[in-house]
Amino acid sequence: QRVVEAIQQMLRNVGINAFPSGLAVPAATGLAVLAPSITGVVLPASYAEEMRSIVPLVAFGVMLGGLKSYYLDFSFQLGHRTQGQMVAVALAAATNLGLNLVWIPRLGALGAAYATLIAYAIGLGASWLLGRRVLARPIPGGDLLRIAVATTGMALALWPVREYHGPGALLGQLTLGICAYTALVLLLDLGGCRVALVRVWQARARRGHNA
Repeated sequence: QRVVEAIQQMLRNVGINAFPSGLAVPAATGLAVLAPSITGVVLPASYAEEMRSIVPLVAFGVMLGGLKSYYLDFSFQLGHRTQGQMVAVALAAATNLGLNLVWIPRLGALGAAYATLIAYAIGLGASWLLGRRVLARPIPGGDLLRIAVATTGMALALWPVREYHGPGALLGQLTLGICAYTALVLLLDLGGCRVALVRVWQARARRGHNA
């Protein structure tokens, strides 16, 4: 029982600190909101308009795929039953292939992006359903709510400036997004980061005083 509890705590820490909270959710949301600015800077004008709709789909698809790989799939690996992981991957691949065959002739690159997003979602769902039979993963609801609030706040800060174009504008938008998300993470004390930061500051202050 202690081993299982230790593994679940590890999964909780990995799920919150390493992938979903730290980078993936705000990064995907930021890419979606700033898609007009990003595509205008990195792509020729002839492609930028089409990619404005594709970038958000790809960003959230990659986020779902990362959540599956770096959190949910740990159940199969730690439980030494990787057959379920292979089934989830096969379902996602079959879905992606089938939807691509149907949508690419009709929608082009946008159809491929939709197919990828849905395939990642199905792979994630399959990994969760099959993996819970091997090793139950904790769902840290409080921290997930804080992630959602911080990401929403960041998106709201970026929304009014999303249509500004140019390298300078993009740099400013990225800086604004990072600062807004960091401030909200500290305010909400996501994963105990504010408490940890205060402790580090107090420890340095004591060392300086003693010196």
